[in-house]
Amino acid sequence: MLSFLLSFVIVGVYWVAHHSMLHFVRAVDRRLLWLNLLLLPVIVIIPFPSSLLGQHPGDPLAVMIYGVNLVLVNGFGTVLWLYATSKEALVVPGFPRQFRRFTAMLHAAPMVVYGIAIAVAPRNVWVSFVLYALVPSFFVLPNPWLGRRLANVLAGTEQ
Repeated sequence: MLSFLLSFVIVGVYWVAHHSMLHFVRAVDRRLLWLNLLLLPVIVIIPFPSSLLGQHPGDPLAVMIYGVNLVLVNGFGTVLWLYATSKEALVVPGFPRQFRRFTAMLHAAPMVVYGIAIAVAPRNVWVSFVLYALVPSFFVLPNPWLGRRLANVLAGTEQ
């Protein structure tokens, strides 16, 4: 049940991020549609590693497969964001470059945490679980630092 709950929250964070991203996209082209479609398989496969994790919580391989799936989701999502925001014709007018870069870094950062969790899994799966749970916590729980950074970046007062 814990792996299901963790996966549900993680998928929820991805859904909110994707929905939020689309607020800044005013048009799509064929390549953006295909990149968005490529994101879908790595998201819909999440129940499989989640099930593995639930059935074998102490197995480092199950923990690592789960992490690899999360890295792929973040990787494809980051590529989607980078492509969409690299084309002026696709984004809303006046979209600040600082916000594009900050959001790309914010989107890519979980891959580092998930990578560490994957590397740690053979030694301690519980540390990996904590790392997997920290990522959505950063985005779900009230985060004054993130709120200030986003406000400053959108206002153009931070590089």
